[in-house]
Amino acid sequence: MYLLGMPITVVVDDYLPLMESWDGYSTLYANVGNDGALWGTLFEKTFAKYLGQYEAIDAGQGAMGIEAMTGSPYFSFNHVDILEEGRTEELWEEMVRADKELMMITSGSYTGTGNDQDQNEAGLPFNHAFSIMRVVEVVDADGVTHRLVETRNPWGAETYFGPWSDTSDVWTDDLRQQVNHFESDDGKYYMEFADYVEYMEYTDFSRDVYGMHYAAFAFLGDGEPLNRNTVFFEDDTEYNIHTLKIYSSEAQNATISAHAYNFKHYHGACFGDYYTTEVLMEMPGTNTLYPVWPGSRHEPITELPEGELIVRIYTHFSEEDLLPFDWSLVTWSEKSKLTITHADGIESASFRNLAPDASIPIPTNFRNRTATNSTDNGPPPADFNGEEFVVSVYDPFYYDVRLS
Repeated sequence: MYLLGMPITVVVDDYLPLMESWDGYSTLYANVGNDGALWGTLFEKTFAKYLGQYEAIDAGQGAMGIEAMTGSPYFSFNHVDILEEGRTEELWEEMVRADKELMMITSGSYTGTGNDQDQNEAGLPFNHAFSIMRVVEVVDADGVTHRLVETRNPWGAETYFGPWSDTSDVWTDDLRQQVNHFESDDGKYYMEFADYVEYMEYTDFSRDVYGMHYAAFAFLGDGEPLNRNTVFFEDDTEYNIHTLKIYSSEAQNATISAHAYNFKHYHGACFGDYYTTEVLMEMPGTNTLYPVWPGSRHEPITELPEGELIVRIYTHFSEEDLLPFDWSLVTWSEKSKLTITHADGIESASFRNLAPDASIPIPTNFRNRTATNSTDNGPPPADFNGEEFVVSVYDPFYYDVRLS
């Protein structure tokens, strides 16, 4: 996975949170595959450990998860903005381009009631994330072209009943043949592009970084004053100002990203009370400070010239912050690796990682625990083997047991 835009090893055991069900026990969150595959539930646990707890993985944008898994930088279109600014054509063109370039496209519905068990007037769950499979154009019998967005609900279930849904009467055999789409309750369905823009709140594009060149500079522990100064008019807040030099040996396209910890690393009320971190990025020639929020800021550069580029990072950390004072600058380039150095001669830090084939000893310190000496949630069920029983630290009403 990637933390602060840098690769990091996350090690988990195979204990999973379970709950009682009619036929025994089932996983509390992600389901085991129909073929018995556990990779989905284990990766979910990995992501929970990455953020600190299961609660932290509730909700969020798909692109943030993709970035954590692959390091992929992303950019977004807010649908309210593009509707107000008359830029829907720009979004369509971007979706077509992203589809051809094998980007991962994700989207999300409006918050509404805030409960994804509730639906809007077209049957879409509120506050829910979707993946975009592709965009296509079909031509009906009257010669009219329709722009369609193939959307997938990660639940694998279909609730949308608007035009071009699986059961919609606008489909003809010829139209279905044009896109090879037939009615099946598999979570995938089509929406007219105009309806997609209306019912979805945003579209995120995660770049395909396969084959690209990665470089990073990390500053772990930015607590001491360094080139400190005020930045904003009539604001006496002082920032550490870091000047970074990015060198490219040839002209090429690249993405430059600044990273701080994602707000999901702040748990519960701690986020509102203690998230006072400010990390800002200044790109050359813009005279603008871009906030690194919600944990990252990505700036694509087309035709990055050969030579040196100066990027500045402004940081302000408070002693009340609950996370380390860390940040990084990351580049993904198309032709050759870039070099990133700190103008003050500071060496880049890095995370300690394990080799992919490293042998990991099985931890044993969580065995032989009981409810009374751990979290006082009451005794385990009578049919549990005490040596395999572990009380979940995430919810007092459910239990973790080892799956055989």
